[in-house]
Amino acid sequence: MIVNAGYCCRRFANCCPEDLSGNREALMGKVVVIDFWATWCAPCIASLPHLNQLTMELAGEPVTFIAVTDDPPAKVADFLKTHPITTWLGFDQTRASWHAFDVVSIPHCVVIGRDGKVAGITLPEDITAESLRKLSKNEPVVFAPKQGRPANANWDEDSVEWKDGVRPETYLIIKPIVTSTTESYYPPRGDRLTADGASLPVLIMLAYGTDFFHLDLRSPLIKQSYRIAVRVRPGREAMLRPWLQQTLQTMFDINVHWEDEEQTVFALSRASDSPIPSASVVTDPMATMLKGLITLKGQSTSTLANMLTAVLRAPVVNETGLSGVYDFELPYQPGDVKMITDALGKLGFRVDTVRRLVKMLVVESADKT
Repeated sequence: MIVNAGYCCRRFANCCPEDLSGNREALMGKVVVIDFWATWCAPCIASLPHLNQLTMELAGEPVTFIAVTDDPPAKVADFLKTHPITTWLGFDQTRASWHAFDVVSIPHCVVIGRDGKVAGITLPEDITAESLRKLSKNEPVVFAPKQGRPANANWDEDSVEWKDGVRPETYLIIKPIVTSTTESYYPPRGDRLTADGASLPVLIMLAYGTDFFHLDLRSPLIKQSYRIAVRVRPGREAMLRPWLQQTLQTMFDINVHWEDEEQTVFALSRASDSPIPSASVVTDPMATMLKGLITLKGQSTSTLANMLTAVLRAPVVNETGLSGVYDFELPYQPGDVKMITDALGKLGFRVDTVRRLVKMLVVESADKT
């Protein structure tokens, strides 16, 4: 059922008052689970089968599920062709309800009791049929809270106060933290690198300039998130990442090195009859991967291959033979190979599954080397 965003909770209804007739009455006196999600959010997509199962299991009981997204209806309609959703759908492209419930990251579930009060804010996987049945009987239920504050990649400048009033020219800080999101900051060839709410594998990837799909974890790592900040003096930018690399190896007692491994990967190439794309003329290059859209301005095909690695969930090698910089814009959805290959085809590119030697970053315990 497609409905406009506007439901039983007073906070929700006040921020989205349109088209409330019928919807509010239909939900009065029921337990309502509001799931904030998006088509481009991989964890959200992974949680949909669980929420669908709960909807079926609790059919006929005073429990209603509403999946709220800021995606446009047309995009959701395409998504539903391959990812069925059995709950009500809510569209809130202004994100008014997101602000009302302080949603800073998704997935994000708000559970509302039959009295109209928020009973819990949690993750989809922490909601069970048993807990919702208890809540529908007005029995006390404690939902695992969604933990952590929003990440802040600028935490070292916003949160650290040096008692002598002088900020060091050089520093490297690593401290444990719990956040609800993950952020990092590192401009190419910059003198400062930061991250907040990052796991150890993410810190290793930042230090070595790689991604998860080029990471070969041969030993279990500490399951903890951290905030880090590294700064070097101007003119010593080349030392920033090596300093962080050495610190991580020493601090966590790991050995990290590169190895060539033969793997099944995707090869990005030009279609045989495609013309060479027009060279970019932008003066302010950019590369973003946001809300289901890859946007590249003044970027090489190697950067495009790196972006595609995250979408196709496997290494992508650049075999286009192009050495210039170009502008690209491609829609994507995590795990949807057809969507991205169709978009590449319109730009004159193709991806094929091949066997290649790939440079992988091996991480293992220091005592095993």
